Order: sequence, then structure tokens, then C-alpha cells
Amino acid sequence: LYTNPVIQQIINEVLFKNKSDDAIKWVKYYNPFPQVAFTLALTAIECAINEWALGSHEMISFKEDDYSRVFNSHLASLDEFSKAAGKLDLLKKLLEQVYSTGW
Repeated sequence: LYTNPVIQQIINEVLFKNKSDDAIKWVKYYNPFPQVAFTLALTAIECAINEWALGSHEMISFKEDDYSRVFNSHLASLDEFSKAAGKLDLLKKLLEQVYSTGW
């Protein structure tokens, strides 16, 4: 769950591509990788999938008004995942791995 390579690819492309990217410049804020940033990546991926929902590409604007509900749903799902994992702390381990793989 939450380990599809496309998630890491999106995060790497946006936050770890260049030395001037935020996750590289602001290590103390991105290590471990923030849950809210991970949630934003999931939301962006859902938007990209929606662009192909009818079988051909239709550009969709990635706007807060349109995707805040989706974002909040992903955030709640991650919280549930974290609680279900309990002492295994799987979400924390996943976010640590996202950061270390981003380098």
C-alpha cells in the first residue's frame, strides 16, 4: 500500500531533481518526508488519472477548490493506515523511505 513507484517518481521530479529543490535545501523540514506533502502527491496523481477518465487526455486544472476534498480524503486514509499499523509505525517508515529514496 502506498508503494507504487509512480508516487516516488512524482516526488523525486518535483522535490529532489535539482540541488535548489525544496527537499534538498530544507532537509530539516523534509526528513522524514512530510505526510501532507505525500498526500499532495497522491492528490496530484489522482488528478492525472482523472485527466484520462474518458479514454483520451482532457486537461484538468489542479485547483484547491476542485481537489481539497480529494486531498482531505487521502489525508484521512493515511491517518487510518497509520492507526491500523499501530506500533509497527509503517507510515513513519514509509515517509522515511520516501525521503531517503529521493536522494
